[in-house]
Amino acid sequence: MENIALKTQHLGLAHDGKSIISGLNLLIHTGEITALIDPNGCGKSTLLRRAV
Repeated sequence: MENIALKTQHLGLAHDGKSIISGLNLLIHTGEITALIDPNGCGKSTLLRRAV
């Protein structure tokens, strides 16, 4: 049995009509450590809110 904490398939994100992310597939298992690293203001928090 897989313990999946977060799974996305074909996730997309747009801002002001402009595609920022398209087709994101993500699989994070319980207990895994995953980091999103990018500059401030690039949409990391928005991406996570959209994913859950």
